[in-house]
Amino acid sequence: VFGRLEYNTKKMMEFCAPLKESLQNICIARTASRFIETDWKNIPQALSVCVNAPTTAKDSCFTELIEFAQDGFHKNSPEARKLCGGMPEFWRGRCYNVTETQL
Repeated sequence: VFGRLEYNTKKMMEFCAPLKESLQNICIARTASRFIETDWKNIPQALSVCVNAPTTAKDSCFTELIEFAQDGFHKNSPEARKLCGGMPEFWRGRCYNVTETQL
């Protein structure tokens, strides 16, 4: 689905919007992580998805990115610093912690 929607954040959010809340949260979170899976240079787009997500989806979205950083990036890597550093404070601290990222 993601490829057919041309990696377009607006189209992906429109795709996720009509889903019931629990599925919408998963859809939005997976959209964010898919941007990074495709290319870590898409970190700004992934963060934008979470920042602009409905309030009920923010925690699952940022948690998905934190888990991706923990499993998908080397500890204290430039990618982890960029991803964690772009998160709002609550999630930033968790991300730095799990990725052992130093400022």
